[in-house]
Amino acid sequence: MTRETSDSYRDISDSEIIRVPVPQLLVEPFQVADRFAQGPFYLVGSCVSRCILGESEFPNDVDFLGNFDLERIESFFGNHVIGKSNPSGIVRVLQGDKEIDFMSFPNIRSKLEIMDITITLLCMDKFGIVYDPLNYIDDLRNQRIRIENADQKIQIEPWRIIRVLRFVASFGYEVEGLTKEACIKNASLMDPENENTKYTLGKLRGSGVEVTQKVLQIAEEFGILGFVSNLIADGRKYE
Repeated sequence: MTRETSDSYRDISDSEIIRVPVPQLLVEPFQVADRFAQGPFYLVGSCVSRCILGESEFPNDVDFLGNFDLERIESFFGNHVIGKSNPSGIVRVLQGDKEIDFMSFPNIRSKLEIMDITITLLCMDKFGIVYDPLNYIDDLRNQRIRIENADQKIQIEPWRIIRVLRFVASFGYEVEGLTKEACIKNASLMDPENENTKYTLGKLRGSGVEVTQKVLQIAEEFGILGFVSNLIADGRKYE
């Protein structure tokens, strides 16, 4: 094990909080990720929260964070590579009906710190052990959608507002006050031509009409319906 990978493991190995069953539908994605991992790796994203909650339905996108051989992944999946970002160290592939994101970033804690919605930043390994290196489990327990340093992160990447609204609509949770304020303050910065915005709008459309309607309702409650509805309408031009 290299020094770099060992450091990434020590970053979160002392933050174990619970062990949960690994759902059968996540077994194969874990096996695929294990094939390309160069050291410890973790499932992140809403799938981990849903495992903790004991839910039976999961989104079709699965996110792994660790130290991955991205060149091998690209070579192995070939035409099934559906997206990549070299500066961010991300390769997205289509495996069956699932989109798998491989995020190669050896320092797990540092990567989590620059990501957004806290309930998506719990980590689970292939054995079902859940880690909480940034102490965010209370947001899940309290059914709260929150971004740490929300104003700063949303100013830099305003498309995160759509993510917040989609998570509120999907989970039915409340938005933490500062996160709500940041969404309202920065709504005018959202850009339909930004690639991350396009992808986020695509995830919203993939969540179904009911979730989209709830997003518009929440946007109206926030007082940003005009920005959000225009963004969704503009986004359709790029489909």
